[in-house]
Amino acid sequence: MSVLPNLLKLHEIWEHALVHRCINVAARLGIADLLVGGELSIDDLAQRTGSHRPTLYRVLRLLCAHGIFVEGENASFSLTPAAECLRSDVPWSLRWGSETAGCHERAGTEILHAVRTGGCPFETASGMTLWGYLSRNAEAGDWFDREMQAYNVTLNIPAFLALEWGHAKVVVDIAGGTGKVLSSILLAHPHLKGILVDQPQVVARARAVMMKAGLETRCEIVEGDIFKAVPAGADTYILSRVLHDWDDNHAVEILKVIRKAIAPGCRLMILEMIVPPGNSRHPSKTSDISMLLLFGGGRERTEREFSDLLHMAGFRLERVVRSRGAANILEAIPV
Repeated sequence: MSVLPNLLKLHEIWEHALVHRCINVAARLGIADLLVGGELSIDDLAQRTGSHRPTLYRVLRLLCAHGIFVEGENASFSLTPAAECLRSDVPWSLRWGSETAGCHERAGTEILHAVRTGGCPFETASGMTLWGYLSRNAEAGDWFDREMQAYNVTLNIPAFLALEWGHAKVVVDIAGGTGKVLSSILLAHPHLKGILVDQPQVVARARAVMMKAGLETRCEIVEGDIFKAVPAGADTYILSRVLHDWDDNHAVEILKVIRKAIAPGCRLMILEMIVPPGNSRHPSKTSDISMLLLFGGGRERTEREFSDLLHMAGFRLERVVRSRGAANILEAIPV
């Protein structure tokens, strides 16, 4: 049996890692934004980005070989449909993910150490948690927020808007970030009122989002620590891609805090990827390694693992609402 096909397959996977690094470079430099008006020469691109011309050319040449940008005559470059996704002005932009990609790069140097010890690669490599890094670096925090907004547009918001909201009155978005998910729900359902809970440095940006959407009278912004308390009195609570940041013990702590606030007959809606069984490829398995790199104990989970966490916190998993995307919604009720 020839080993050549398997060698070529592994080499292709290795090559993809290099392509990913070059995409990150193009994203950081804003190459796609520069090409919106049409093709530019490598000289123009190097000058406008303050880059070393020969090295930038080599990076873009590889990306062209993978359908990201196209090289024309005289070393000029232009956009492809794939490169359009790196533009800053599209709501689903992947450009902002280059900040997280840089964090992955740093953490990746310590993944073997994590496998041996169970530690957090990012903390080992940088000497601080990811949240500490983002709070100390304003630009990194801004890019991270923009990345989360792009995820909301493509993943989170469509899943929540597909739910039935007719019987709900007040929705609490726990660790709701800048409020994009909650504002979209409130705009789609004018009968609803909302409460957004997050850390002080985050909710300042959420207020601006709600005011821009004209929702300041329908949405209360609350500064808080989700490990200590969340507002009581609502009939629906949502957790959008929060639990995957935490290990099981911390995830149960969050759920127990919600359980104290939630009344009988109310519901908790959890949006997360669910890891399928077997050997099939699924975005959750890649995201799981991302959580490992950035948070150590953070992880994607199977449906059974979510059910067990909910049970330990005083909830019962009622159903899983499948969505078109990679994430699904787990509906839980207090018991």
